[in-house]
Amino acid sequence: FADEYTAYAPNVIYSYSNIGPTLLGHAIQHVTKKSYSDYLFEEVLNPMGMPSSFFSQHLKGSHAAKNYQNGKLERQLSSVDIPAAGLNSSVLDLARLIMLVNGEGQIKQQRILTKKTMNEMQMPQNADVALDLNLRLGLGWFFMDTAFNRREKVIFHNGGAAFHRSIVAAMPDRKLGVVVMMNSPAPEKTLNTIAEKSLKLLLEVKTGQSFPLEQEEMPVSWHKGDYINDNIAGYYM
Repeated sequence: FADEYTAYAPNVIYSYSNIGPTLLGHAIQHVTKKSYSDYLFEEVLNPMGMPSSFFSQHLKGSHAAKNYQNGKLERQLSSVDIPAAGLNSSVLDLARLIMLVNGEGQIKQQRILTKKTMNEMQMPQNADVALDLNLRLGLGWFFMDTAFNRREKVIFHNGGAAFHRSIVAAMPDRKLGVVVMMNSPAPEKTLNTIAEKSLKLLLEVKTGQSFPLEQEEMPVSWHKGDYINDNIAGYYM
């Protein structure tokens, strides 16, 4: 990509991209001499106890969810990037991922990732990027700062295909988590709202404290820096 055009230089502004995971997937295949899907199942999914999960360009098996849009059954469409967007899973299997997060890299005494790696994944990586405003990113995780106005750490990641949506959200400090999946193209905000409200109810049951279910708006802050000048620095709603 040395000669490719980029809209911005690195560390200027956030933009979601599947290129990174896809390149990493090809590197894994090159080094291991195995397909990405086989290697990940042998080294990650199977040890984690996720037998229903697999990497593929399309859903398969008798338990695969059908595709619906506006109440109509739709034909299945294939995914192009297997490493970045090819994980097919279930609620129970993704619950194991939450167990891994809450277990600091291990499940039932079996170490999958080091504690140091897990901690780094949950650290904000873009704190110095002024134009990202209040958006905070870890490694493979986003921070759901709207849920508790940053009083609690909530990390999440969405998944989606043409007719499927999902979210995995975890509160590592509280050892809580939730998985929401839909087999229709609902807006991402819908899943995030369901996950956020579910986490608040779970925390209320665990602690006995009450948490408001309405979404709390946070002011958007623009700080002066390399890309923000005095004319636009400030707070916005």
